[in-house]
Amino acid sequence: MKWRRVISLCITFALFVFPLSIAQASDPPLNPLPEPCKILTTQTFIHTKSGFPRDPDVMRSIGNVNILIVPIDFSDSQAPSGTVDKIREILQTDKVVNFFESVSENNLKLSFDSFPRVLRAPQTSDKYGNIVDQAVLINGEWSNTLLLREALNSSEFAIDLTRYDAVIGVITGGRSLSGAVALASAGNYGAITTQIGEIHNTITIGSKLLFSSNGKYGWRYLIHEIEHIMGIPDLYLYALDSDWLGKSVGAFGQMSQVNDSEADFLAWNRWLLGWLPDSSVFCLAMPQTILDLDLSPARDHTHRNQMAAIRLSDHEVLVIQGILKDGLVSTAIPGLLVYLVDSNIETGLGPVTIIPHANAITTAPLSPYLTDVVRFAQAPLLSTEYLIYKDILIENAGNERDPYVLSIYVGTAKDLRLIELNKVPVQIAPAKKVTIICIKGKVKKKITALKPVCPTHYKKVSLTK
Repeated sequence: MKWRRVISLCITFALFVFPLSIAQASDPPLNPLPEPCKILTTQTFIHTKSGFPRDPDVMRSIGNVNILIVPIDFSDSQAPSGTVDKIREILQTDKVVNFFESVSENNLKLSFDSFPRVLRAPQTSDKYGNIVDQAVLINGEWSNTLLLREALNSSEFAIDLTRYDAVIGVITGGRSLSGAVALASAGNYGAITTQIGEIHNTITIGSKLLFSSNGKYGWRYLIHEIEHIMGIPDLYLYALDSDWLGKSVGAFGQMSQVNDSEADFLAWNRWLLGWLPDSSVFCLAMPQTILDLDLSPARDHTHRNQMAAIRLSDHEVLVIQGILKDGLVSTAIPGLLVYLVDSNIETGLGPVTIIPHANAITTAPLSPYLTDVVRFAQAPLLSTEYLIYKDILIENAGNERDPYVLSIYVGTAKDLRLIELNKVPVQIAPAKKVTIICIKGKVKKKITALKPVCPTHYKKVSLTK
């Protein structure tokens, strides 16, 4: 069709005037330096952050990591017999170990020790805040840290904390911290000193949460909290009735919510933790046009790049990654997931938000009857689909067999690509005909044409439009 030829010529002209960085699908470009996309964190008062660098005092994410699990009860609320075995059964630490070995590609190897007896706190349960589902400050110390510290120090058994990287306290009952609550403390916030050693990373889990749904989700709660003591923030919103505001990540990523979905880590968090090497990240220091960049989904090394990132500001980066049908979210169709990371936003307030493909579900009016989990289930870009964020067009240029091919268009290239994608013919203004007057002696003629010319022996005497 003529308009396609016109577009082709326009694109050729645009490529000449505005050179593009083009990557052929069969020959991906060498990765540019990733440093510009490592947006810095501005938060110094909390250990869970979405930017670089990670807090140096959080639990290691690479190497061998040892964790101690201790049940804790009170004189006024004593744990029943069999509690230690019940906790071990619900936490399913073997599953947790296998999960982290898989998502970290064997970079993180966890091991768990379960203390063989229930530790008795030295005070009655009401002395640790007297609230079952929330920590409170007691003389400048958080009640969960106070409880763990006193229980560990009052034990008749000497526990060598130097052998461990973290301690998990399971509160078996009583009037403080035994409800539907899980708390992670890292760095100085989780520091506990005993006669034998010091620990800086702790998790407190209430028995009501652990034993809910017959303990079905116990190991997932544990995974979620372990991610916290490694410095990863919550990606769901803390505010009540906020799961339908379109400002979260829906069901994508383990830190979104704890349920029975097969949620993996977002590629951004894997990069933060050191599990995704710099060589697998394609970073653009500023938005620019890139064509046919092959991506691989998580832990697939078919192609060099597992994540693309576009730096938008000193605290914002746009991330594109591939997802598997049975990988990142079990209900997702293979495609490209796009999301915005803002290192200025705190945990639980939306540091990561999905940028969805526009369709009837993702663009539906906000409603408590349409949660983010449902809204964003169709957010990924399938083959040939695209979205526009600000002045950037992001397209899945792949096909059904390879749905992980990324093209990015900005500036003139974006406008020209939109014309192609929407099949809109280029409107060319019709050329105007011109009339001239030609004279030969007393004979006068009017000649009208696109490029009028007087006949032989006639002389042009005037020109009109």
